[in-house]
Amino acid sequence: MIINNSTSRLDHYHITAEFERQRASFMIWPERQDNWRNGGKPAQKAFTELAKIISQFQPVTMLVNEDQYLNAKEKLAGIARVVEMSNNDARAKDVLPIYINRGHDIRAVNFSFNAWGGLVDGLYFSWDFDDQLAGKVADLEKIDYYSEKTVLEGCSIITDGEGTIITTEDVLLAEDRNQNPSKTFMEAILKEYLGAKKIIWLKHDYFLDETDGDIDNMVNHLLSETGLFPIIVTAQTKIN
Repeated sequence: MIINNSTSRLDHYHITAEFERQRASFMIWPERQDNWRNGGKPAQKAFTELAKIISQFQPVTMLVNEDQYLNAKEKLAGIARVVEMSNNDARAKDVLPIYINRGHDIRAVNFSFNAWGGLVDGLYFSWDFDDQLAGKVADLEKIDYYSEKTVLEGCSIITDGEGTIITTEDVLLAEDRNQNPSKTFMEAILKEYLGAKKIIWLKHDYFLDETDGDIDNMVNHLLSETGLFPIIVTAQTKIN
């Protein structure tokens, strides 16, 4: 259920780190002809294999469009729960809820999504189904959530779970997301809805990244290289 007249900060919730204990994973079935070659069939095979691996450790839910429901149901039999839910593409971490917690109590935040750039330089049009997914998944899982109109993708921020958020100016201050917001405005959003206490700003992420600089690529690469901890970036996880 949506929470009105309050924020994460007021209710003492903060963003949960991806490496904390998880109880489920969500994925979105790929099918777009313009984003996935051969009608998405090679990607569907890869997503099925990934879901099979994840399912050894926690339940997996695959969100699928109506026209792919039977296909996904057949391929994922015994592997994942298949839920028909309209979507535009398969980037679960960017469009599904961002989870926050207060101890063991979980809530979520539903930010807006505009396909990494909207009408300026977004990757596809339209993105209206993707923009609805965070609220729909929160309702499906009976998780109370806050809703904020600011555009913010899950991959555009990363946290240590203790109040520090790392992000890039390329994305959060971009014209194609929120019409060149000030750093002060975006920091206020991160503090109000994700419980951030410290925000580390990088100028850029990897050059020519198709999302224009989402931070997860760089941080996850550095963490995997140093062996500090693994992060699954393909599936959106629901934290326990």
